[in-house]
Amino acid sequence: MSAHDTTIGPWRIWFDPPPIGTRNCDWHYQHEDVDGESPGWMYGHCASRDKCIEEIITQYEERG
Repeated sequence: MSAHDTTIGPWRIWFDPPPIGTRNCDWHYQHEDVDGESPGWMYGHCASRDKCIEEIITQYEERG
């Protein structure tokens, strides 16, 4: 785990910018139960750590 990693309950959020010109997918989030056939709400990427947290909360609210 690096200084850019955050763990919130079963979620991990980390910084890993891909070698492309856009910065909208530098941060990633993933639920600890993700496997090869997990639904899309269990992982994703955003432009910031805060946006990842917002996405996680939004997904839970939509599923509830």
